Amino acid sequence: MVQTPRAPPGAPLVGNLRRFARDPLRYLDAVRDAYHDPLLRLSGPGGDVYVVLSPEFVHRILVGDHGRYRKADLRPELMEPFLGNGLLTAEGASWADQRRRLDPAFTPRAVRGYVASIREHTARLADEWRSDPERYLHADMTDVTVRVIAETLLGTDLDESDVATVAAAMDDLADSFEPSTSRAVLPSWLPRRRPAGFDRAVESLDALAERIIEEHRVPDPPDDVVTTLLKAVDAGDIERRQVRDEVVTLLLAGHETTALVLTYAWVLLSRGGADADGGSSNVDDDRPATDRLHDEVDALDSRPGWNDLDSLSYTEAVANESMRLYPPVWALFREPRVDARLGDYRVPSGTPLVLPQWAIHRDARHFEDPLSFRPERWLDRTAAETPAFFPFGAGPRACIGRTFALVEAELVLATLAREFDVVVHDTDPDLDLGITMRPDGPVRGRVTPRHR
Repeated sequence: MVQTPRAPPGAPLVGNLRRFARDPLRYLDAVRDAYHDPLLRLSGPGGDVYVVLSPEFVHRILVGDHGRYRKADLRPELMEPFLGNGLLTAEGASWADQRRRLDPAFTPRAVRGYVASIREHTARLADEWRSDPERYLHADMTDVTVRVIAETLLGTDLDESDVATVAAAMDDLADSFEPSTSRAVLPSWLPRRRPAGFDRAVESLDALAERIIEEHRVPDPPDDVVTTLLKAVDAGDIERRQVRDEVVTLLLAGHETTALVLTYAWVLLSRGGADADGGSSNVDDDRPATDRLHDEVDALDSRPGWNDLDSLSYTEAVANESMRLYPPVWALFREPRVDARLGDYRVPSGTPLVLPQWAIHRDARHFEDPLSFRPERWLDRTAAETPAFFPFGAGPRACIGRTFALVEAELVLATLAREFDVVVHDTDPDLDLGITMRPDGPVRGRVTPRHR
């Protein structure tokens, strides 16, 4: 029998979406544990939104029936000037063409070629850590990952002011994409102002992207993504604007996920045996996660590189556990192109769907002791074999850079953990939800050289 999803209680006129918008993460945790339903309905002035809490339904949407769904554009007035028609936002034939054109830059063979850049910029940061032990860790991880993505994919060296430009733009954009202002919460007819700082962020990114593009207008340009795209422009296959959109998309999406994985890994490693709410873990572990990580990286003969990745199983487990507890993308958003079915539920065409990694990754039905930081849980299971774990999405539209991101995260984490003890001062940071889930404020810590 066809069903309509249950709806948690809400207030008259404004429904329950306003409760979700005020504190999405806490609300998702609460309704997940209270209802245990695979699909829940939120309602408000902007209409209904369905929350998908079943890994099986997530797989159906992203993989099995992916052609029936498209990305839900919840802030169209912001996404177009920001990312345009880049890989993250494109649909249909345009997306398929872009994916085909960019795929060669993300093969394992290509990523292996990026390791020298990862090692170089991590070594530079290590030198800075020796001279200045009081650090802003999120800023440091952003600095490394921005420089790596610019050098490897975009063929340019960014200076300190360029990195500051990208970081400031990300801060402004994070403030612009508040869940409470999306079309899922507010009626589509209600006018929305662009938030303060949004236009400034877009202008600064436009200027940086244009400079990178013009640097490639030389007789012998580097063999990178920008050159590939400019050749497509010259051949009449794409418009010049498309190059700008891809450069901005790669510059931002290409660094943000890895920077956040690393930042939250340092936070979690500093907690010791505490769980995600600051309490004590229920698991008796012989050694803290930091000790096990140090044991692994201390066994290496030198700073880790590509050939050491197979020896970094615990480092990989720390990265996976960081993404489980603090997924950089806290939710995916989709909508059916036509009326769809999920199990016994009917989903009307155009209904926004929230696929919350945050809530599913922390569900006790899928992970034992889900709030505890336990990297060892990934030593006897793989991410690919865990449907309830999808930090990079799944299916044809899974993140194109997932291999790059994991390799970079493992090498940066292993390199710095091998040489430093890292202690984060506040191990329970407030979170800021936008396109990604970022720390709301600086993540301060102290680094101390290790004597191995």
